[in-house]
Amino acid sequence: MTVLRIISGFVAFLVIIVPGIQVHSGVIDKTVAKRLGHSKVSMTKYVYAHTLDLEDRRAVGQIENYIDKSIKKDEGSH
Repeated sequence: MTVLRIISGFVAFLVIIVPGIQVHSGVIDKTVAKRLGHSKVSMTKYVYAHTLDLEDRRAVGQIENYIDKSIKKDEGSH
């Protein structure tokens, strides 16, 4: 693998990941859109919607784990 391919892969990774992190960390949508060069916030939301789905699934998983632990703890006390 050439250095150029490694660098281009890293840049592509940053282009995908960094805006998603910004959106999820509370950076205002308009700010993220402006930094990406999107003229409309709706474009940014459309492009990065998959990261929101991932966060939703992660949140559901955390809630399920909490409930499972609570049930096991409760069952162990009887």
